[in-house]
Amino acid sequence: MRILTSILTLALLASAPTTTNATGNNDTFTVLVFSKTNGFRHKEAIEAGIPALKQLGQALNFKVDATEDAAAFTTENLKNYQAIILLNTTGDFLADRPAKNATQEKRAKATADLEARKHAFKTHIENGGALIGLHSATDGFHNKGENWPLFHQIIGGSFQHHPHHQNGRLLIADPTHPSVAHLKALTAQPGTKDAAWTCYDEWYNFKNLQKDNHIILNLDPTSGKGHRTNHYADGTECPTHPFAWTRTFGKGKIFYTSRGHYGKAFAEYDYIQHIIGGLYWALDRPTPKVDPELVKTFAPKPKPKARPKQ
Repeated sequence: MRILTSILTLALLASAPTTTNATGNNDTFTVLVFSKTNGFRHKEAIEAGIPALKQLGQALNFKVDATEDAAAFTTENLKNYQAIILLNTTGDFLADRPAKNATQEKRAKATADLEARKHAFKTHIENGGALIGLHSATDGFHNKGENWPLFHQIIGGSFQHHPHHQNGRLLIADPTHPSVAHLKALTAQPGTKDAAWTCYDEWYNFKNLQKDNHIILNLDPTSGKGHRTNHYADGTECPTHPFAWTRTFGKGKIFYTSRGHYGKAFAEYDYIQHIIGGLYWALDRPTPKVDPELVKTFAPKPKPKARPKQ
Protein backbone atom coordinates (compact mmCIF):
# COMPACT_ATOMS: atom_id res chain seq x y z
CA MET A 1 0.00 0.00 0.00
CA ARG A 2 2.83 2.38 0.86
CA ILE A 3 4.49 1.61 -2.50
CA LEU A 4 1.24 2.34 -4.36
CA THR A 5 0.79 5.62 -2.43
CA SER A 6 4.35 6.68 -3.30
CA ILE A 7 3.81 5.92 -6.97
CA LEU A 8 0.57 7.94 -7.02
CA THR A 9 2.28 10.86 -5.25
CA LEU A 10 5.13 10.93 -7.78
CA ALA A 11 2.65 10.75 -10.63
CA LEU A 12 0.71 13.73 -9.27
CA LEU A 13 3.88 15.77 -8.79
CA ALA A 14 5.01 15.00 -12.33
CA SER A 15 1.69 16.10 -13.79
CA ALA A 16 1.32 19.26 -11.66
CA PRO A 17 1.67 22.51 -13.67
CA THR A 18 4.64 24.75 -12.97
CA THR A 19 4.65 28.53 -13.18
CA THR A 20 7.03 29.65 -15.90
CA ASN A 21 7.54 32.88 -17.79
CA ALA A 22 7.86 33.29 -21.53
CA THR A 23 11.60 32.62 -21.40
CA GLY A 24 11.03 29.21 -19.83
CA ASN A 25 12.42 30.19 -16.41
CA ASN A 26 10.43 29.42 -13.28
CA ASP A 27 11.99 32.28 -11.37
CA THR A 28 10.44 35.73 -11.29
CA PHE A 29 11.36 39.29 -10.35
CA THR A 30 9.66 42.35 -8.92
CA VAL A 31 9.42 45.80 -10.50
CA LEU A 32 8.68 49.11 -8.81
CA VAL A 33 6.68 51.39 -11.13
CA PHE A 34 6.98 54.96 -9.91
CA SER A 35 4.98 57.78 -11.51
CA LYS A 36 5.14 60.75 -9.13
CA THR A 37 5.27 64.18 -10.75
CA ASN A 38 6.41 67.49 -9.30
CA GLY A 39 5.97 69.27 -12.60
CA PHE A 40 4.03 68.60 -15.80
CA ARG A 41 1.88 65.47 -15.42
CA HIS A 42 1.33 63.07 -18.31
CA LYS A 43 -1.98 61.98 -16.82
CA GLU A 44 -3.20 59.92 -19.77
CA ALA A 45 0.07 58.02 -20.21
CA ILE A 46 0.36 57.27 -16.48
CA GLU A 47 -3.24 56.05 -16.25
CA ALA A 48 -2.71 53.78 -19.27
CA GLY A 49 0.82 52.70 -18.36
CA ILE A 50 0.23 51.37 -14.84
CA PRO A 51 -2.45 48.77 -15.73
CA ALA A 52 -0.56 47.85 -18.92
CA LEU A 53 2.62 47.12 -16.98
CA LYS A 54 0.68 45.15 -14.36
CA GLN A 55 -0.96 43.00 -17.05
CA LEU A 56 2.41 42.46 -18.70
CA GLY A 57 3.72 41.28 -15.35
CA GLN A 58 0.91 38.77 -15.02
CA ALA A 59 1.47 37.50 -18.58
CA LEU A 60 5.27 37.24 -18.30
CA ASN A 61 5.48 36.16 -14.65
CA PHE A 62 6.93 39.20 -12.94
CA LYS A 63 5.41 41.23 -10.12
CA VAL A 64 4.61 44.93 -10.37
CA ASP A 65 4.20 47.32 -7.43
CA ALA A 66 3.01 50.77 -8.51
CA THR A 67 3.18 53.81 -6.25
CA GLU A 68 3.60 57.59 -6.14
CA ASP A 69 4.76 57.57 -2.54
CA ALA A 70 8.39 58.69 -2.56
CA ALA A 71 8.80 57.16 0.90
CA ALA A 72 9.21 53.86 -0.99
CA PHE A 73 12.76 54.96 -1.77
CA THR A 74 14.60 53.62 1.23
CA THR A 75 17.62 51.35 1.13
CA GLU A 76 15.74 48.50 2.78
CA ASN A 77 12.59 48.75 0.68
CA LEU A 78 14.43 48.95 -2.64
CA LYS A 79 16.06 45.60 -1.87
CA ASN A 80 12.67 44.10 -2.76
CA TYR A 81 12.95 45.25 -6.39
CA GLN A 82 15.17 44.07 -9.20
CA ALA A 83 14.08 46.96 -11.45
CA ILE A 84 12.64 50.46 -11.14
CA ILE A 85 10.49 51.89 -13.94
CA LEU A 86 10.18 55.67 -13.90
CA LEU A 87 6.84 56.13 -15.67
CA ASN A 88 6.74 59.76 -16.83
CA THR A 89 8.11 61.19 -13.60
CA THR A 90 8.89 64.92 -13.61
CA GLY A 91 10.54 67.51 -11.39
CA ASP A 92 12.06 66.57 -8.05
CA PHE A 93 9.94 63.42 -7.99
CA LEU A 94 11.57 62.04 -4.83
CA ALA A 95 10.59 65.11 -2.80
CA ASP A 96 7.59 65.83 -0.61
CA ARG A 97 7.03 69.52 -1.07
CA PRO A 98 5.96 71.17 2.19
CA ALA A 99 3.08 73.64 2.23
CA LYS A 100 3.90 77.34 1.89
CA ASN A 101 3.04 77.89 5.54
CA ALA A 102 4.98 74.83 6.76
CA THR A 103 7.12 75.19 9.85
CA GLN A 104 10.89 75.29 9.66
CA GLU A 105 10.95 71.86 11.28
CA LYS A 106 8.75 70.35 8.54
CA ARG A 107 10.85 72.00 5.84
CA ALA A 108 14.02 70.57 7.35
CA LYS A 109 12.46 67.11 7.48
CA ALA A 110 11.40 67.33 3.82
CA THR A 111 14.97 68.28 2.85
CA ALA A 112 16.44 65.43 4.90
CA ASP A 113 13.94 62.94 3.44
CA LEU A 114 14.81 64.00 -0.10
CA GLU A 115 18.54 63.57 0.48
CA ALA A 116 17.99 60.12 2.02
CA ARG A 117 15.83 59.02 -0.91
CA LYS A 118 18.35 60.28 -3.45
CA HIS A 119 21.06 58.31 -1.68
CA ALA A 120 18.91 55.16 -1.60
CA PHE A 121 18.06 55.53 -5.31
CA LYS A 122 21.68 56.11 -6.33
CA THR A 123 23.00 53.26 -4.17
CA HIS A 124 20.37 50.82 -5.42
CA ILE A 125 21.31 51.38 -9.07
CA GLU A 126 25.03 51.45 -8.28
CA ASN A 127 24.76 48.06 -6.56
CA GLY A 128 23.09 46.39 -9.54
CA GLY A 129 19.45 47.50 -9.67
CA ALA A 130 18.01 47.98 -13.15
CA LEU A 131 16.49 51.34 -14.14
CA ILE A 132 13.99 51.87 -16.96
CA GLY A 133 13.09 55.45 -17.87
CA LEU A 134 10.02 56.21 -19.98
CA HIS A 135 9.50 59.54 -21.78
CA SER A 136 9.59 62.34 -19.19
CA ALA A 137 11.77 60.36 -16.79
CA THR A 138 14.51 62.67 -18.11
CA ASP A 139 12.43 65.72 -17.10
CA GLY A 140 13.62 65.50 -13.52
CA PHE A 141 16.01 67.38 -11.26
CA HIS A 142 17.19 69.95 -13.78
CA ASN A 143 15.19 73.12 -13.06
CA LYS A 144 16.09 75.96 -10.73
CA GLY A 145 16.01 74.83 -7.12
CA GLU A 146 15.91 71.11 -7.89
CA ASN A 147 19.11 70.43 -9.79
CA TRP A 148 20.71 67.03 -9.19
CA PRO A 149 23.48 66.46 -11.78
CA LEU A 150 24.08 62.91 -10.55
CA PHE A 151 20.58 61.94 -11.71
CA HIS A 152 21.44 63.16 -15.24
CA GLN A 153 24.55 61.00 -15.08
CA ILE A 154 22.56 57.96 -13.98
CA ILE A 155 19.77 58.22 -16.57
CA GLY A 156 21.95 59.64 -19.34
CA GLY A 157 20.67 63.18 -19.92
CA SER A 158 17.88 65.64 -19.22
CA PHE A 159 14.94 67.10 -21.14
CA GLN A 160 15.67 70.39 -22.90
CA HIS A 161 12.54 71.22 -24.92
CA HIS A 162 10.43 69.86 -27.75
CA PRO A 163 8.89 71.05 -31.01
CA HIS A 164 5.23 70.62 -31.94
CA HIS A 165 3.83 67.11 -31.55
CA GLN A 166 4.08 65.35 -34.90
CA ASN A 167 4.95 62.20 -36.80
CA GLY A 168 8.60 61.19 -36.69
CA ARG A 169 10.78 58.46 -38.14
CA LEU A 170 13.06 56.52 -35.85
CA LEU A 171 16.32 55.12 -37.17
CA ILE A 172 17.94 52.07 -35.58
CA ALA A 173 21.50 52.71 -34.43
CA ASP A 174 22.02 49.26 -32.88
CA PRO A 175 19.94 46.56 -34.64
CA THR A 176 21.30 43.89 -32.26
CA HIS A 177 19.64 45.34 -29.16
CA PRO A 178 16.65 43.38 -27.76
CA SER A 179 14.52 46.54 -27.53
CA VAL A 180 14.46 46.90 -31.33
CA ALA A 181 14.89 43.30 -32.50
CA HIS A 182 11.15 43.09 -33.29
CA LEU A 183 11.19 46.02 -35.69
CA LYS A 184 11.14 45.09 -39.37
CA ALA A 185 13.73 47.47 -40.79
CA LEU A 186 17.25 47.25 -39.43
CA THR A 187 18.77 50.58 -40.36
CA ALA A 188 17.81 53.66 -42.33
CA GLN A 189 19.42 56.90 -43.41
CA PRO A 190 18.09 60.37 -42.54
CA GLY A 191 15.88 61.80 -45.24
CA THR A 192 14.86 58.45 -46.73
CA LYS A 193 11.36 56.99 -46.73
CA ASP A 194 12.57 53.76 -45.14
CA ALA A 195 12.64 53.73 -41.37
CA ALA A 196 12.47 51.28 -38.52
CA TRP A 197 9.57 52.93 -36.77
CA THR A 198 7.24 55.79 -37.65
CA CYS A 199 4.90 57.16 -35.01
CA TYR A 200 3.31 60.28 -33.56
CA ASP A 201 4.66 61.63 -30.28
CA GLU A 202 6.26 64.51 -28.42
CA TRP A 203 9.87 64.43 -29.59
CA TYR A 204 12.42 65.49 -27.01
CA ASN A 205 15.56 67.52 -27.30
CA PHE A 206 18.12 66.78 -24.58
CA LYS A 207 20.90 68.46 -22.66
CA ASN A 208 23.41 67.00 -20.20
CA LEU A 209 23.78 64.01 -22.51
CA GLN A 210 26.39 61.57 -21.25
CA LYS A 211 29.15 60.78 -23.74
CA ASP A 212 29.12 57.08 -22.89
CA ASN A 213 25.42 56.57 -23.71
CA HIS A 214 24.99 53.61 -26.04
CA ILE A 215 22.49 54.85 -28.62
CA ILE A 216 19.78 52.40 -29.72
CA LEU A 217 17.51 54.70 -31.75
CA ASN A 218 17.93 58.12 -33.33
CA LEU A 219 15.19 60.40 -34.61
CA ASP A 220 15.40 61.39 -38.27
CA PRO A 221 15.53 65.22 -37.96
CA THR A 222 14.25 65.65 -41.52
CA SER A 223 11.07 63.69 -40.89
CA GLY A 224 8.88 66.24 -39.16
CA LYS A 225 7.52 69.72 -39.51
CA GLY A 226 6.02 71.70 -36.68
CA HIS A 227 6.06 75.26 -35.48
CA ARG A 228 9.81 75.08 -36.03
CA THR A 229 11.41 74.17 -39.35
CA ASN A 230 12.18 70.68 -38.08
CA HIS A 231 12.48 68.76 -34.84
CA TYR A 232 15.78 70.30 -33.79
CA ALA A 233 16.11 73.72 -35.38
CA ASP A 234 16.40 75.81 -32.23
CA GLY A 235 19.71 75.29 -30.51
CA THR A 236 19.55 71.70 -29.37
CA GLU A 237 22.64 70.04 -27.94
CA CYS A 238 21.76 66.79 -29.76
CA PRO A 239 23.95 66.44 -32.87
CA THR A 240 22.68 62.90 -33.53
CA HIS A 241 19.16 63.34 -32.08
CA PRO A 242 19.16 60.28 -29.78
CA PHE A 243 15.78 58.79 -28.95
CA ALA A 244 16.60 55.68 -26.91
CA TRP A 245 19.83 54.58 -25.24
CA THR A 246 21.40 52.31 -22.66
CA ARG A 247 24.16 52.87 -20.16
CA THR A 248 25.60 51.54 -16.93
CA PHE A 249 26.08 53.11 -13.52
CA GLY A 250 28.23 51.06 -11.22
CA LYS A 251 26.79 47.55 -11.46
CA GLY A 252 23.38 48.81 -12.60
CA LYS A 253 22.07 48.86 -16.16
CA ILE A 254 19.86 51.64 -17.47
CA PHE A 255 17.49 51.70 -20.45
CA TYR A 256 15.78 54.94 -21.52
CA THR A 257 13.30 55.64 -24.30
CA SER A 258 11.69 59.02 -24.95
CA ARG A 259 8.55 57.50 -26.50
CA GLY A 260 5.37 57.60 -24.44
CA HIS A 261 3.74 61.03 -24.18
CA TYR A 262 0.34 59.60 -25.07
CA GLY A 263 -1.56 56.81 -23.36
CA LYS A 264 -2.36 55.21 -26.70
CA ALA A 265 1.32 54.31 -27.11
CA PHE A 266 0.76 51.54 -24.56
CA ALA A 267 -1.69 49.89 -26.97
CA GLU A 268 0.98 49.70 -29.70
CA TYR A 269 2.80 46.39 -29.95
CA ASP A 270 6.06 47.98 -31.14
CA TYR A 271 6.21 50.24 -28.09
CA ILE A 272 5.36 47.51 -25.58
CA GLN A 273 7.90 45.09 -27.06
CA HIS A 274 10.42 47.96 -27.07
CA ILE A 275 9.91 48.47 -23.31
CA ILE A 276 10.03 44.74 -22.51
CA GLY A 277 13.22 44.37 -24.55
CA GLY A 278 14.81 47.18 -22.56
CA LEU A 279 13.62 45.81 -19.22
CA TYR A 280 14.86 42.27 -19.80
CA TRP A 281 18.16 43.58 -21.22
CA ALA A 282 18.70 45.59 -18.04
CA LEU A 283 18.02 42.45 -16.00
CA ASP A 284 20.34 40.28 -18.11
CA ARG A 285 17.46 37.99 -19.10
CA PRO A 286 16.34 36.64 -22.49
CA THR A 287 13.59 38.82 -23.92
CA PRO A 288 10.15 37.20 -24.13
CA LYS A 289 7.74 37.93 -26.97
CA VAL A 290 4.64 39.81 -25.89
CA ASP A 291 1.29 38.59 -27.22
CA PRO A 292 0.04 41.25 -29.70
CA GLU A 293 -3.56 40.39 -28.80
CA LEU A 294 -2.84 41.24 -25.17
CA VAL A 295 -1.40 44.61 -26.16
CA LYS A 296 -4.63 45.54 -27.95
CA THR A 297 -6.42 45.44 -24.60
CA PHE A 298 -4.15 48.19 -23.23
CA ALA A 299 -5.92 50.92 -25.22
CA PRO A 300 -6.94 53.82 -22.95
CA LYS A 301 -10.63 54.01 -22.20
CA PRO A 302 -12.35 56.72 -24.25
CA LYS A 303 -13.25 59.83 -22.31
CA PRO A 304 -16.99 60.21 -21.72
CA LYS A 305 -18.61 62.81 -23.92
CA ALA A 306 -19.70 65.92 -22.12
CA ARG A 307 -23.43 66.24 -21.80
CA PRO A 308 -24.91 69.13 -23.76
CA LYS A 309 -26.03 72.03 -21.64
CA GLN A 310 -29.76 72.17 -21.07
